[in-house]
Amino acid sequence: MSEWSIGLITLVCVYAGALLGLGLQRVLPKHHLSSDSKDAVKLVTALLATLSALVLGLLIASAKSSFDAVSDALKQTFGKGDPYRSPTVRIRTRGEGRARATETRVCRALRPVLCGGPPGS
Repeated sequence: MSEWSIGLITLVCVYAGALLGLGLQRVLPKHHLSSDSKDAVKLVTALLATLSALVLGLLIASAKSSFDAVSDALKQTFGKGDPYRSPTVRIRTRGEGRARATETRVCRALRPVLCGGPPGS
């Protein structure tokens, strides 16, 4: 089931519950519509909202711990060597060394052409 279908089903259920509540308001006896009954419904609604927030917090904490576990595994796998240098820094440093070596070879090869000197001087 896609996230759009789940969202649509949730929307339909909430809307149907609201319509059912509006319909029941006309049918219920007057003592069910007193201020005490309304306060009880508000209390239960607040309790459900609090429990929902708690469940969402636990869900987010679980997702974060899973992310941290995968992140630590990746750091252990690819973080060999200096722990304060990321793999991209090591690759970039290696690339700079290769670039300098290539530059040196090209300069040695072109020096006779540019400066008129013997090769390798």
